[in-house]
Amino acid sequence: MITIPIKIDISEPYKHPIKISQYDVGSPVLDITLLNNAQPINLTGALVILAAIKPDKTLIGNSCAVSETEPEKGKCTYAVTSQTSVVAGMLTCQFIITFAEDAEKRSLEFKLDVSPSINITGAAESTNEFTSLQTALIAVTAFGSRLTALESGRVIAPSANTDAKFPQWDGTNSKTLKDGYTLANLISAVKQSMYRVGDIIMSVSAT
Repeated sequence: MITIPIKIDISEPYKHPIKISQYDVGSPVLDITLLNNAQPINLTGALVILAAIKPDKTLIGNSCAVSETEPEKGKCTYAVTSQTSVVAGMLTCQFIITFAEDAEKRSLEFKLDVSPSINITGAAESTNEFTSLQTALIAVTAFGSRLTALESGRVIAPSANTDAKFPQWDGTNSKTLKDGYTLANLISAVKQSMYRVGDIIMSVSAT
C-alpha cells in the first residue's frame, strides 16, 4: 500500500496539489496531520470529513479514519475511493472537523490532482458519495436497541462487535461507549453529518 504523508495547517493555504492517478482505489492512503497555527489539532472524539467537488461538479463527503493511537497529534488517514479518483482533473477539497461538543473547524481549500489513466476495467460512472453520512447512520441502526435502552434507563449487555469504525460499549453498567461516545454524542454525529452534506450541496448549487 502506498501512503502520501501530508501536513495541512488549516490556518494557511496548502499550495501543493496532492497527486493521485485516475481509477486508484484504496491506495494511495493520505497520511494526514492536521494543524492549526502550527500546533496539532486534538482529534480525540472528532469527526473528520474530506469534502470535495470533482471537475464534473459531483460531490464527495467522506469520513477520514482518526488515529486510535495518536488523535491528539492531529493524525488521521483517508483511503482513496473509486469516486475520489474516477474523474481526471483538479478536485477542490476541504477538511471539515466536528468535535464532540459540536464545535467546528474547516481547512482552507486545497487541490487534489487526479492524473488521467486508461480505463480497461469498466470503471464506475462519477456520482455523489457521502460515506460520512452512511457510516453515522449505520452506527445508529446497529446500536438502535441499545440506545433505546439507554434512554429508558435500561442498559443491556453488549453484543459482539469488532468493527472499529462503530462505537462499542465501555461496559454493561456504563452509559458511555468506548472511544468516549455517549448517546448524545452519537446522535449529534448523525446530525452533523447531515448538516455537512447539506452544506456541501448548497455551496455547489450556488456556483
